[in-house]
Amino acid sequence: MANETSVRITNRGIVLWIALLIFFGSFGLLPFIGKEFQPQVDESFISLRLNTPVGTSLEFTDVKVREVEQVLKQFPEIELAVLYLMAAVVLLLRPAGLFGRA
Repeated sequence: MANETSVRITNRGIVLWIALLIFFGSFGLLPFIGKEFQPQVDESFISLRLNTPVGTSLEFTDVKVREVEQVLKQFPEIELAVLYLMAAVVLLLRPAGLFGRA
Protein backbone atom coordinates (compact mmCIF):
# COMPACT_ATOMS: atom_id res chain seq x y z
CA MET A 1 0.00 0.00 0.00
CA ALA A 2 2.86 2.42 0.66
CA ASN A 3 4.06 1.85 -2.87
CA GLU A 4 0.68 2.79 -4.35
CA THR A 5 0.58 6.04 -2.33
CA SER A 6 4.04 7.11 -3.46
CA VAL A 7 3.15 6.28 -7.08
CA ARG A 8 0.01 8.43 -6.84
CA ILE A 9 1.94 11.34 -5.35
CA THR A 10 4.59 11.00 -8.02
CA ASN A 11 1.98 10.99 -10.77
CA ARG A 12 0.27 13.97 -9.17
CA GLY A 13 3.58 15.80 -9.11
CA ILE A 14 4.22 15.03 -12.79
CA VAL A 15 0.75 16.24 -13.73
CA LEU A 16 1.23 19.40 -11.66
CA TRP A 17 4.62 20.15 -13.23
CA ILE A 18 3.28 19.54 -16.75
CA ALA A 19 0.28 21.79 -16.04
CA LEU A 20 2.56 24.55 -14.72
CA LEU A 21 4.88 24.17 -17.69
CA ILE A 22 1.97 24.49 -20.13
CA PHE A 23 0.52 27.46 -18.22
CA PHE A 24 3.74 29.46 -18.09
CA GLY A 25 4.79 28.32 -21.55
CA SER A 26 1.57 29.72 -23.00
CA PHE A 27 2.75 33.22 -22.07
CA GLY A 28 5.40 32.81 -24.75
CA LEU A 29 2.59 32.62 -27.34
CA LEU A 30 1.10 36.02 -26.41
CA PRO A 31 3.06 38.00 -29.04
CA PHE A 32 1.47 35.83 -31.75
CA ILE A 33 -2.10 36.11 -30.47
CA GLY A 34 -4.32 39.18 -30.94
CA LYS A 35 -5.09 40.93 -27.69
CA GLU A 36 -8.44 42.46 -28.68
CA PHE A 37 -11.77 40.82 -28.05
CA GLN A 38 -13.23 42.57 -31.08
CA PRO A 39 -11.17 43.69 -34.06
CA GLN A 40 -11.00 47.35 -35.07
CA VAL A 41 -13.86 48.22 -37.40
CA ASP A 42 -13.44 50.74 -40.19
CA GLU A 43 -16.80 52.49 -40.26
CA SER A 44 -15.59 55.01 -42.85
CA PHE A 45 -16.92 57.81 -40.69
CA ILE A 46 -15.30 61.10 -39.76
CA SER A 47 -16.71 63.73 -37.47
CA LEU A 48 -15.58 67.34 -37.79
CA ARG A 49 -16.38 70.20 -35.45
CA LEU A 50 -16.01 73.82 -36.46
CA ASN A 51 -15.85 76.29 -33.58
CA THR A 52 -16.15 80.02 -34.10
CA PRO A 53 -15.44 82.75 -31.56
CA VAL A 54 -18.15 83.78 -29.12
CA GLY A 55 -20.40 86.43 -30.65
CA THR A 56 -19.89 85.29 -34.26
CA SER A 57 -23.07 85.67 -36.29
CA LEU A 58 -24.88 82.63 -37.62
CA GLU A 59 -24.56 84.00 -41.14
CA PHE A 60 -20.76 84.13 -40.90
CA THR A 61 -20.66 80.64 -39.38
CA ASP A 62 -22.92 79.36 -42.16
CA VAL A 63 -20.51 80.76 -44.77
CA LYS A 64 -17.57 79.00 -43.09
CA VAL A 65 -19.46 75.70 -42.86
CA ARG A 66 -20.31 75.88 -46.56
CA GLU A 67 -16.62 76.54 -47.35
CA VAL A 68 -15.72 73.37 -45.46
CA GLU A 69 -18.44 71.52 -47.38
CA GLN A 70 -16.95 72.66 -50.70
CA VAL A 71 -13.51 71.43 -49.66
CA LEU A 72 -14.97 68.06 -48.61
CA LYS A 73 -16.75 67.67 -51.96
CA GLN A 74 -13.36 67.73 -53.71
CA PHE A 75 -12.55 64.28 -52.32
CA PRO A 76 -14.05 61.46 -54.44
CA GLU A 77 -13.99 59.10 -51.42
CA ILE A 78 -16.61 61.20 -49.63
CA GLU A 79 -20.05 60.03 -50.66
CA LEU A 80 -22.15 61.94 -48.14
CA ALA A 81 -21.58 64.97 -45.96
CA VAL A 82 -24.13 65.93 -43.34
CA LEU A 83 -23.66 69.39 -41.88
CA TYR A 84 -25.31 70.82 -38.80
CA LEU A 85 -25.26 74.47 -37.85
CA MET A 86 -26.20 74.99 -34.22
CA ALA A 87 -26.17 77.95 -31.91
CA ALA A 88 -25.57 77.58 -28.21
CA VAL A 89 -28.40 78.79 -26.02
CA VAL A 90 -27.58 79.85 -22.48
CA LEU A 91 -30.39 79.65 -19.94
CA LEU A 92 -29.88 81.68 -16.79
CA LEU A 93 -31.92 80.72 -13.75
CA ARG A 94 -32.47 82.64 -10.59
CA PRO A 95 -31.12 81.02 -7.39
CA ALA A 96 -34.63 79.80 -6.53
CA GLY A 97 -34.68 77.69 -9.65
CA LEU A 98 -37.65 76.97 -11.85
CA PHE A 99 -40.39 76.74 -9.23
CA GLY A 100 -39.97 79.72 -6.96
CA ARG A 101 -39.19 83.36 -6.72
CA ALA A 102 -35.96 84.78 -5.43
